[in-house]
Amino acid sequence: MRFDIINIVIACGISVLLAFACYSICDIEELRMLLTIVSFVMFLLFAVPSLGIKVEAYPRTSILLKVTSITFWSIGVIANFVFSFFDFNKSAFIITNGVLLLVFILIYSSLYKVKQ
Repeated sequence: MRFDIINIVIACGISVLLAFACYSICDIEELRMLLTIVSFVMFLLFAVPSLGIKVEAYPRTSILLKVTSITFWSIGVIANFVFSFFDFNKSAFIITNGVLLLVFILIYSSLYKVKQ
């Protein structure tokens, strides 16, 4: 596993911009900061494996890890933008993002351990 610093910085920049977009869209003042912080963390945790990490194990495993990261990143973007448009329960928001993150980590670690 290799880290590409330039791509990690790009992933951070994309995450910051998308989190700011969520901040700008949300009209409810008491939910704005929670939405912004959680969105940034989620976007960053999904974008870094898809853009900034190169797995040198097996070609198929590497492709599966990238596709998994991009898929969960897309789901996270859609989910957080949906939360940006509506008034939401804080517990439901945290549970949704937490489950999404934990399922991603479970699938990613399972795929990383696969030997072909």
